[in-house]
Amino acid sequence: MRRVSKAATFRFRSHQLFLSDALMEENVALEEVDGVLFVLFYDLLVARLDERDHNILG
Repeated sequence: MRRVSKAATFRFRSHQLFLSDALMEENVALEEVDGVLFVLFYDLLVARLDERDHNILG
């Protein structure tokens, strides 16, 4: 679980990553599968994060 900040970012492995203004101050879950991190809001997939380059795909 990660908390999205007022700046719409969350921290992952010492990187501050922008997610979405709509998710400010909400909790999101992170689930890893084969080097790709899935960012979930409840059971809705909101983004994928490639762990190699920290690139977020919406």
